[in-house]
Amino acid sequence: MGAAFLIGDSKEASFGDAGAAVIMGGLGFLCDLGSIPLFLASGKNKRRGMAASASIIMQNAYALQKQSISIIPFPALSLKIRL
Repeated sequence: MGAAFLIGDSKEASFGDAGAAVIMGGLGFLCDLGSIPLFLASGKNKRRGMAASASIIMQNAYALQKQSISIIPFPALSLKIRL
């Protein structure tokens, strides 16, 4: 929108330049209006991302060792993201 004002305010601007400035200004204004919902959605996504948590927990796995099944513990990374 700022470029449109600079083009339209020029002393040497012709009628065609002024028309281009009006179109550029209108498109800039529509882009500004279109960015508002995206800005609000980014705040919502930021809150969701800040609520994510990670932890290390111990899990159990079954393994076959010498003709018997045994339980072997192993560490696992847990990541919780609320959708």
